[in-house]
Amino acid sequence: MKFGELVLLVLSKINTSSQRALNQYFEQSLKRKEHMSQQALSKARSHMNHKPFEEMFREAVAEQYNGEYDIEVWEGYQILALDGSTAQLPSIPKLAREYGTIADAPTARISILYDVLNDIILDGRLATYDSKERELAKAHIEQVFPLLRPEKTIVTADRGYPSADFIGYVTGKGLNYVIRCSKTFNTAIEAARNNEVIEMDEAGHVRVLKFTLEGGEEEVLLTNLYEVEESRFKALYFLRWKIESKYGMLKQKHILENFSGYSTNVLLQDFWATLHVANMCAVARNEANEELAEKRKDAQTKYEYVVNYNEVVGSMKDVLLSSMFVSSRKKVDACFDVLSQQIKSALVPIRPNRTTPRPDNPRNAQFRHNRKINC
Repeated sequence: MKFGELVLLVLSKINTSSQRALNQYFEQSLKRKEHMSQQALSKARSHMNHKPFEEMFREAVAEQYNGEYDIEVWEGYQILALDGSTAQLPSIPKLAREYGTIADAPTARISILYDVLNDIILDGRLATYDSKERELAKAHIEQVFPLLRPEKTIVTADRGYPSADFIGYVTGKGLNYVIRCSKTFNTAIEAARNNEVIEMDEAGHVRVLKFTLEGGEEEVLLTNLYEVEESRFKALYFLRWKIESKYGMLKQKHILENFSGYSTNVLLQDFWATLHVANMCAVARNEANEELAEKRKDAQTKYEYVVNYNEVVGSMKDVLLSSMFVSSRKKVDACFDVLSQQIKSALVPIRPNRTTPRPDNPRNAQFRHNRKINC
């Protein structure tokens, strides 16, 4: 298998656990009579470094934020969210030793920096389970800092991130922040009145905002945005919750945890390929939704409609397979025109004020090779 064909196979997330799926890839996509065994594929993957997938992801992000394209902002600010999660890994002792475990099951720490208004993952990390979220957050910011306008960027984060050191780091980079903390985070914040500016060690001056949520819980936000009206912060911080949905899409729609190998190199190939394809899907959906909104602006319907993300993911895989093996840019554009038409024909309504309770998180692995064994 040629290098480009192997890259495409990883990007398309073909279920290579089946020899039949691999045979179909050769026959239908590559148009080749010869076949490849799963053992040969594993050997080829082991000899291919994960770096090309990471570079592909980073180059696409850099292009998206090079100033040529309009990006959605909130009152002139780009809104970024930080959050971490975990990824179930194939249950083999080697990965347990390399990444760590939860209940004896190999588990990695995932962290992403996410543009909530444009649905773009700016940076990601697949790290050991004991990695510190704040250190991963600093690595994200260092990586993407050349793409940002710090004075027009707001970094949002939840209660796992606040510390005088981290807030001082973000402030030192010239970035704005809105970070949630517990009401007992430290004595100065606990004693602070709502909308009071206090001095917090190396973090400097911090504006403290306190709100009572519908359930009666008090929410405490820390920020260095002094000119924004107090009433705007509740809605501003709420934008951060889109990163929770993004993790759901990565795991459920893009089957991030369905890793196709058992080495760190292959895990990273799958990780970067998944993030890259997720961003491609986001760009395609954003463009389709803009066209759809313009087309339906005078439609008299009960709900607004957007394209179905499931259709975007499925169609994107088909387009990747078809566009990579055509001979001209014109034919590539034609493939993506087909993608646009396909996803705009599959719509779902936006039903406001719907809530879904967060389920318990038992350690039941969705994918067979991730199920717990004695490591």
